[in-house]
Amino acid sequence: MQGFLSTVRVSIGYVYMLEFIAKPNQTIVGTWFSMQTAIISLLATLYFSSISTHWFWFVMIGVILLVFCCVMAVMLPESPKYLLK
Repeated sequence: MQGFLSTVRVSIGYVYMLEFIAKPNQTIVGTWFSMQTAIISLLATLYFSSISTHWFWFVMIGVILLVFCCVMAVMLPESPKYLLK
């Protein structure tokens, strides 16, 4: 479920975020946005493999936030970039 819902954050959130970023900065901001998923996955793997094995509530927090993003994505207004044209 978490993987299914993360597509909302990645696809809709990424495109919507880039509309608010100035054109010269879109590449660097887009790169950091994409890297954060990999960095968080790497740190979580290291944490749960060497420090703690209690993962259930961490995953539930992520699922709740992703469900919230999925619901809020339905309420997003139309792209502001195209409203100006």
